[in-house]
Amino acid sequence: MITTESITDTLNHWFPLSYAEPWDPVGVSITGNQTTIHSLMTCLTLTSEVVDEAIALKVPWIITHHPFPFHPIKRFHSTPEAYILKQLISHQIYVYSPHTAYDNAPSGINDQILKHIFHTTTTHSLREKSGKYAHLKKPLSLAEITRKAKELFGCKYLKVSIANDTNNLQSSLDHKALSSITSQRPAAVCGSGSAFIEDLISQHCDLLICGELKYHECLKLKTHHCHIILCGHFFSEKFAMNTLATRIKKHFPSLTVHSSQHDISPTTIIE
Repeated sequence: MITTESITDTLNHWFPLSYAEPWDPVGVSITGNQTTIHSLMTCLTLTSEVVDEAIALKVPWIITHHPFPFHPIKRFHSTPEAYILKQLISHQIYVYSPHTAYDNAPSGINDQILKHIFHTTTTHSLREKSGKYAHLKKPLSLAEITRKAKELFGCKYLKVSIANDTNNLQSSLDHKALSSITSQRPAAVCGSGSAFIEDLISQHCDLLICGELKYHECLKLKTHHCHIILCGHFFSEKFAMNTLATRIKKHFPSLTVHSSQHDISPTTIIE
């Protein structure tokens, strides 16, 4: 059996809470009565379907990337949040969220994106401890970058924005067009990149890989010579909860570790 304290200590060692954004309610949010556990589950977001899955698996610990509850729950009748909270408490399930500490820490999500796609060993923070960018020895084509991004994120589609598009390549972005465009100073921001626009510009990044941006933020980066690859908020982070499950299992071989199968994207692309 593994102690709950050893799990918490390990997560805090891997992803120190000092890397979390000041507004972020990271760490343990709900405690159970177990002092030892036999299994746990990772997920991106703690939904009703995910908590039901955990109960069916008799999992006493959930590591959710997005904190729950993120905001105070004001109503305890007929709301999904109230249902989840009641289920967690009645089944004595611990809930832990690393969230932006996992985003920003060394070997965290943003590092994983850059290291998988660009095989770089050195990354830098976009500001203080938040966001990551790298300076590559050799530029890499967007054709290769998008291929590796799909491989990492497990998604079929990406949104791509081309900066300085004087040849109107974006109107017909095929493999040949993507092969002619390169990046040597890419940045990664999982989830939303909205808070990093000025940092990307000041660090002279020529590519941003992230989950989502607003329309005018995309336009601003285009005018500052920065290409954009968007995979969607879900895909930019979900893969990392699978890698976290694998890392925990390797560290605690006797522990049964599940990665939620009911933790799915809330939207679907229709062709």
